[in-house]
Amino acid sequence: MNESGEFWSPPGGGLAFGESIEDCLKREFLEETNTIISVGKFLTVREFLKPPLHAIELYYEVKILSGEIKIGFDPEMEYQIIKDIQWLNFEEVSEKGEGRFARALVEIASLFLE
Repeated sequence: MNESGEFWSPPGGGLAFGESIEDCLKREFLEETNTIISVGKFLTVREFLKPPLHAIELYYEVKILSGEIKIGFDPEMEYQIIKDIQWLNFEEVSEKGEGRFARALVEIASLFLE
């Protein structure tokens, strides 16, 4: 998180009871970005622990199949937290670095840039 409290992270959210991880990821992308995706290979897992939040984050490769990107909504939040949406490649994520991006994104980008 940077000084302003803003940060970039991929679409995601809570898994509904009985929902598969793949279906959850597809739903979250549709809700938050208005895009339909296919889910590719698993990339990494991270544990996020910052009271009052404790989450297990799963990162997957995705491919946009259709939909015009636009700011969606995050129904898990009480108020709208999504301020901007843009697709960035690994080089762009790596250049901006931590502080603005979720640490896992910077680590994943570094794996693909080696």
